[in-house]
Amino acid sequence: MFNKEAKQWGAFKYEEAKDQLRVDVKTKALPATQERLEYKFTKNGFTLDWDKISVPVSIK
Repeated sequence: MFNKEAKQWGAFKYEEAKDQLRVDVKTKALPATQERLEYKFTKNGFTLDWDKISVPVSIK
């Protein structure tokens, strides 16, 4: 989700009404825990890998 509130940190003052965009994605399990947030570029876009989850994002 992308929220209109720019100076918000974390979810402490999160207001769903201020969401600008929400996107549903299908996640994939990572074979090992990824300690740091990592973006990897692919031929179709990129993946966001963190903890035990990979989120593929296609760019059209």
